[in-house]
Amino acid sequence: MAYKALKPIDSSKPKLKRLIWAYDELQNLNSMKVPTNKEIFGDDPEIKELTGGVYYEGGIKKSEIMKVCYRTPHSILTTAHAIGMGLFRTEGMVCGYTTQKDWEDIGYEVTSGDFKLKGNIVSLKRPIENSPNPINKHYSGDLISFETFTNNEDLYEELTKNIKEDIEIHELDPKRQILIVYIGNKNIRAKIAKAMNKAVLNYYIPQAPRNNVTEFHWKDKEGDKFWSDDAVTIASVYEAKGNEANMVYVLGVENVAQKEEDMNVRNELFVALTRARCWVKVMGLGEYRFYEEFRKAIEVKGKFEFVYRKNSQVVELENQ
Repeated sequence: MAYKALKPIDSSKPKLKRLIWAYDELQNLNSMKVPTNKEIFGDDPEIKELTGGVYYEGGIKKSEIMKVCYRTPHSILTTAHAIGMGLFRTEGMVCGYTTQKDWEDIGYEVTSGDFKLKGNIVSLKRPIENSPNPINKHYSGDLISFETFTNNEDLYEELTKNIKEDIEIHELDPKRQILIVYIGNKNIRAKIAKAMNKAVLNYYIPQAPRNNVTEFHWKDKEGDKFWSDDAVTIASVYEAKGNEANMVYVLGVENVAQKEEDMNVRNELFVALTRARCWVKVMGLGEYRFYEEFRKAIEVKGKFEFVYRKNSQVVELENQ
């Protein structure tokens, strides 16, 4: 649609149009494969000629891989990468990049080891200049935290206590600056809403006709509305994708832990974490082996050393 909406830039070449499109395979909740030019534009020979190759006339590159991330702080992004790919899983990663070039393309350095043989020890680090979010210049504490609870009551009490502090002490605006993202079904959303009501905190469900309602008829939906005045948005990962906030709370991580071998569920957590511009707090129920993996991903602070255990199930990501 975008391509067809454009006017040709040269009447002698009607298929030649100015279109820039971007793709992030790690932010796609349905597939982690970058679609090919043919899959997007078809196999029209004229378009194929335009999209194929490396350079346009004048030496302009046809494809740029962006390794610098400005939105998500360094510690949050590196944790999200490690946990999303499963770098510290005992059985080995569930998906990820398996060449030095691909890791360099997304902003990492391979400091030792390689991916040629199963069992090799690989060391990676992400230089801070590739994550130039300015929050570290203004805040010296931890930007990502992970807490576990033995019961719902304690978890939701802690959640609302934190949100009250965000609003009353840290003076964050509930709208656009605080976001709750949950992984799992609407049962979690209902529990969050109940806790917010108990704490006398306003909340908003995307597309709801007003604040503090969780169930509403489809005819009353407010289009693509995501934020509402004086209210903290509670959203699923699918609803939250494309939005961001200064302070993000991620709930339902136990649902990831129960299916930790599933790369799609891990990717939901990756997307949830990367909604944060400054801070993210992850809150989980129970205790799982996956939680230790998560804690390690936070502790290493963007310097990964892991045993490369490739198996037939690993989905190899490739930058195009």
